[in-house]
Amino acid sequence: YRILKRQIDEYVGRINGRFGTIRWAPVWYLYRFLPFEKLTALYACCDVALITPLRDGMNLVAKEYVAARRDGTGVLILSEMAGAAKEMCEAVLVNPNNIKNMTEAIYTALTMPREEQIKRNRRMQERLKRYDVKKWLGDFMERLEGIKEVQDTLRGKILTSHYRHKLVEECGRATNRIFVLDYDGTLVPFARHPEDAIPDENLKDLLSELSEAGEVVIVSGRDRKALSMWFENLNISLVAEHGAYVKPAGKRWRVIEKLSTDWKQEIRPLLEFFVV
Repeated sequence: YRILKRQIDEYVGRINGRFGTIRWAPVWYLYRFLPFEKLTALYACCDVALITPLRDGMNLVAKEYVAARRDGTGVLILSEMAGAAKEMCEAVLVNPNNIKNMTEAIYTALTMPREEQIKRNRRMQERLKRYDVKKWLGDFMERLEGIKEVQDTLRGKILTSHYRHKLVEECGRATNRIFVLDYDGTLVPFARHPEDAIPDENLKDLLSELSEAGEVVIVSGRDRKALSMWFENLNISLVAEHGAYVKPAGKRWRVIEKLSTDWKQEIRPLLEFFVV
């Protein structure tokens, strides 16, 4: 750290000694604490913010700079290794280990038209307004509390021979039986192309025999048209598109719950991370 600090001091001194004058210095090297008011003023007056950490989890400086640009101007150059880079994709992203990439980014920032600057910054500002610290904390705590539920669903449950025999015996004694089966990966192997995973006659005969012993329900992400075409002559129930549509045996398709597009507003910020 001390070696790096000394190198920076020497570079700044050489640059200011060569290009500076009595009244002007090209580099302001402020190696000290700055009150937030003065820091905000610097954010507001600078044309380009060059924030290039080699390793960074959450960079609030980049967000503070964008938030301080009330007129929408200014260009943020941000290291792609910073955690904020995934959220602030409109910034000029760079690899700080690539000197050529850095110089090209600085040139791009200095020559970027005012309209383009405003367009980029407004998008980032709108995103920052939606995903503020309260939203971030709420999501973090919700995921933290739900991790145990996820662990429970992923925990493997071994069906021993003892419980296998017990399951078969109880199924044989039952008067009402229902067999809920997945399609892809259960009734048929996974295929490179989904349209190739078509049920053969042996499978249809097996399902027909099983339907005589109880109610058979096939749950699938497939669409209604494909399931209807494959199993139209069987006395079984179908659930298509991951539960969006249900077809009881011998009846027509119906929607369990009215579909809504409100969820799109929830995932829109996530999609904007990857779309410029």
